[in-house]
Amino acid sequence: MSANEADTSVQVAVKDPNIDNVQRMTQALAENFIILHQQENLQVDQNDRLLVAILDNASPPEKFSPKTTINVIAGAILGALAGVIAIFALEYIQSGYIRKPEDIERVLGLNVLGIIPTISSKDATAKQPAAVKRETSNVTTG
Repeated sequence: MSANEADTSVQVAVKDPNIDNVQRMTQALAENFIILHQQENLQVDQNDRLLVAILDNASPPEKFSPKTTINVIAGAILGALAGVIAIFALEYIQSGYIRKPEDIERVLGLNVLGIIPTISSKDATAKQPAAVKRETSNVTTG
């Protein structure tokens, strides 16, 4: 229910999964509301009574279906926008990191004398020296 103070009207909306019952429920609610106020008016002075009436009978519900094409397009645009914002945010946050020799030269104004190369885990296992097996033989000379 929602009240409109400008013209003192009340709008009734019913949500129910069974579409056939919605119109009947809304109409019954409005009629019961009127009967209740008529009974209350009998107990009140005639100058203080509120006159209540149904302006429009309950109308059949509108069928709702989501607009999938619009939702997909909006989702794609908003997703792309969020991705671009995330990229710029990460670049801004990580801009102060020193990762390359050029960054040291730019930030400190010094020349780089040497670089320690990074070794991946594959290269580290491949370059490990193999365990040396010593074979001993029992040879007697004589």
